[in-house]
Amino acid sequence: MTRPDDGAIVRGEYMQSLPPSVLSVLGGSEQGTSVIPLRTAAVWDFDLSTDYAVSGSRLLTLTVER
Repeated sequence: MTRPDDGAIVRGEYMQSLPPSVLSVLGGSEQGTSVIPLRTAAVWDFDLSTDYAVSGSRLLTLTVER
């Protein structure tokens, strides 16, 4: 599950939920540094082993009330 949130992948490391000031510094980094912007953050990740090959994805929209 993911949610909309800004972050980046820097040198292969996922950095989620970054404040705008940090994203600004990363965006202006030196040449040769690999910075890939992210627009979502993982909330929950789950793997299920099967005896079959499965491919595809499913998008579910949830409204969470507190």
